[in-house]
Amino acid sequence: MSLSFEQQLLAEQIRALEETQGAEPAVAVPSDGKDFFSWLRLRNQQLQQKPHIAAALHQAPVLFRRLLIGVCLIAALGGAITSIKALSNAGSELNIFWVLGVLLGLSWLSLLLWAVTLLLNRDHAAGVVAPLFSGLLNRFMPAREKPTAAQAASRIWLQRHFFSPAGTARFGWITHTIWSAYLAGGVIGLLLLFTTRQFDFVWESTLLGGGSFVQLTEILKMPLQVLGLPVPEATQVIASRIDIRGADAGEIRRVWALFLLGCVVIYGLLPRLLVGGICWLVERRLQARMELDATQPYYVRLQREFWPKARQGEVLDPDQHKPQPVAAENISAAVLPGNCVWLGLELPRQFALPEMAKDLINIRDEATFQLALRHLQQHQRLPVALLADGNRAVDRGMQRVIIRLAESVGPRNLWLVIQPAPIETGRQGWMQTAARAGLTPEQVNFL
Repeated sequence: MSLSFEQQLLAEQIRALEETQGAEPAVAVPSDGKDFFSWLRLRNQQLQQKPHIAAALHQAPVLFRRLLIGVCLIAALGGAITSIKALSNAGSELNIFWVLGVLLGLSWLSLLLWAVTLLLNRDHAAGVVAPLFSGLLNRFMPAREKPTAAQAASRIWLQRHFFSPAGTARFGWITHTIWSAYLAGGVIGLLLLFTTRQFDFVWESTLLGGGSFVQLTEILKMPLQVLGLPVPEATQVIASRIDIRGADAGEIRRVWALFLLGCVVIYGLLPRLLVGGICWLVERRLQARMELDATQPYYVRLQREFWPKARQGEVLDPDQHKPQPVAAENISAAVLPGNCVWLGLELPRQFALPEMAKDLINIRDEATFQLALRHLQQHQRLPVALLADGNRAVDRGMQRVIIRLAESVGPRNLWLVIQPAPIETGRQGWMQTAARAGLTPEQVNFL
């Protein structure tokens, strides 16, 4: 079983707490029938319920939410004030397309700059904002030799969210959320201003004629028409020229006001919400790909607590598989179901094979691995026993084979048999590999 991002974050925060504040008393979590990550998840859930740990874990996310809400409120207020000031200073006559350029120009310019910097820094974990944010983090929450529990847990929370592969996406949706609040405030400011004051909407140009503005209006109003909003007709666009006054001025003012509000929402607010939503989804996807590094000394210590020192020999699943006698003396003590399909893992030529495993496929490279998979397809419902030489330390190649084999046949259908039993350091390497493959302690045999 693999851990979700939230479960990995909890595990890392508790690791930081135990490494800086001292190990917590042992938690009674049974390991029978569980792999290491399932046991770790249950252990952390129990520790999370302790008041002092819960208080340390919740500080960073609570402060982040409050800060984000506060910044969004300030941005919304700033957007409302900016739009009201911009229109109030223009007098009673508003140049329609000039006002649109003022309200949307800065937003689209910043959106373009964000896209360019994202493309130029796509190989960096958190983009160009990371150095600035890292400096602020080190200033207000510096790494201390003896941090408090809240400081230790908060630094892990910030590092996992902002300085991981998903950091760029998080910075992205935060930026677009703030801009969305600014534009929403601008829309509210325009709505209040149009409700309480009367404006005449006009356009003027030295070089362009009425046909150009009619064509531009036709392009801008297409999504507004889909939403059923009133839009200016060609005659109303011509009638809004600064040196022309139409008879239906009141209706023209209303149509232009709704057109202006609709354009700010469609071409300003919605793109920000859309891109922000995409960034949020990308962050979730990248977080789902993250893995917990179980080779850290803290997790190695927990694995020693999880894996029993020794186990009594017993037969699993006796109703479905009839046990068979085993030729080798040590193999007979293995915790294995009957009728196993035997495979070897880089076994030397002089390795003494048990009688039942005389015809096993010895996986040495990719070709023999594929041969083993084709052999297992003919015995899909039978358990698989993988025999390895305990005199060798497990290396990365062996780890990849075990993990891929567990993915192919299912973690619950694979048993490891390590003969002879390695020394303690070698045993820990096999334990870590089995945990990464999702095996339970009952599925590993040191003989």
